[in-house]
Amino acid sequence: MKQHAASPPVQIRLRRAARRTGAWLLALAGLITGLALYGLLLLDQAPAVAIPIVNPDALPEIAQDTEPPSPVAPDDTLFVHPNYPIARVEQKDKRVENILLVGLDQNAPASILIVSCDKRRQTVRLAAVLASCQVKQRGRSQAEPLGSAYLYGGIGNLVNTCNETLGLDIQRFVLFDLAQIPALVDRLGGLPVTVGEDEMTALQQSPDEAIRAIERTIPAIDGPQRLVGRQVSAWMSLEEPFLDETHTPRPHRVLADLTQRAGQSSLAVLQLLAEGIDACATNLGRLEKARLTGQVLLYGFEDAVLTVPKEDLYTIQDDPWGLIVDWAEQKENLRAFIWSDLP
Repeated sequence: MKQHAASPPVQIRLRRAARRTGAWLLALAGLITGLALYGLLLLDQAPAVAIPIVNPDALPEIAQDTEPPSPVAPDDTLFVHPNYPIARVEQKDKRVENILLVGLDQNAPASILIVSCDKRRQTVRLAAVLASCQVKQRGRSQAEPLGSAYLYGGIGNLVNTCNETLGLDIQRFVLFDLAQIPALVDRLGGLPVTVGEDEMTALQQSPDEAIRAIERTIPAIDGPQRLVGRQVSAWMSLEEPFLDETHTPRPHRVLADLTQRAGQSSLAVLQLLAEGIDACATNLGRLEKARLTGQVLLYGFEDAVLTVPKEDLYTIQDDPWGLIVDWAEQKENLRAFIWSDLP
């Protein structure tokens, strides 16, 4: 039986449908391109930090037990000491890149995170290193808190100390001003936080009237609740109890949560960049920023955040207060987390 060609009205409808589909695809491509360009423009606004990367034998001497240098200005939160370069370290695995993310509170590291981008497993992992860990440092006769390495020699000295102590290969870093946390939390519509009973008591007994007023706005709930920026800020400001319910310092927990949220959607990334990019300083180049941002969006973060030191690998020293760590076993634990499966 002879087949008849499609009637003109059907052909017209097919062409119209094809044009509409093409228009939608063009619009979607334009939107994606626009978001990507907007993201790149935002990324390019982060202050660039020119810290030389030199061979280890070219590192300058650090005078023994000298006082830390003063910042350029009292309010220079992202102060970077220019005289302490980063020691060049060979990358252990070309498919795994480690970056140091440091949250600063009044020029002192309150949160130290290792962001590990793994192309092999297509995932991004976070390890939170406690700044109160006692470590050996260049220029210090006795072990001192890891966070003090930043005070004595800026981000270059902190990167070198992390690499030497933990067996890492970090060459890139991002500094972040924790004073911007409340605005970022509000930009994302709040942050789920579990406020423990002892933490509620500490908030109620705070000598700061503003914190006590904020505490009255936090309902006593047994479990996570969504807190706004000022509530999160008050919770983070507590000195006692020092650790939250996950045995992690609160600034670590908040910065890690925000970082993970950024890896869940491109909109969250743009929101965080728009609000917090001025609070960042980094030695990442433009293309490196774009590449790593793309990896974070493509791979996403693993839910588990490794705390360094592991709970059974340290003891508490009371005077001066700090954590005495079994670094040999801790290095193996971190190596397994970053470069292979957890033991």
